[in-house]
Amino acid sequence: MWSLWSDPDLPAVLSAATATLSARTGRALVVHARDDRTVPFDDHARWLRSLPHADGSVVPRGGHQFLLRN
Repeated sequence: MWSLWSDPDLPAVLSAATATLSARTGRALVVHARDDRTVPFDDHARWLRSLPHADGSVVPRGGHQFLLRN
């Protein structure tokens, strides 16, 4: 994950993803578990600002990577 965040091309990749989402009828979903101890809760809002065509959802528990485990 660190290699993704430290990649200097990340802003361009996010810009392309935003353009792709806005050109389609489908939307992205950004989900965060409140009890995630790896990724701060504030990052959820940052992702939603970075991807304005995404929908956000917060679940009460599940921990980090709960979607992969379930």
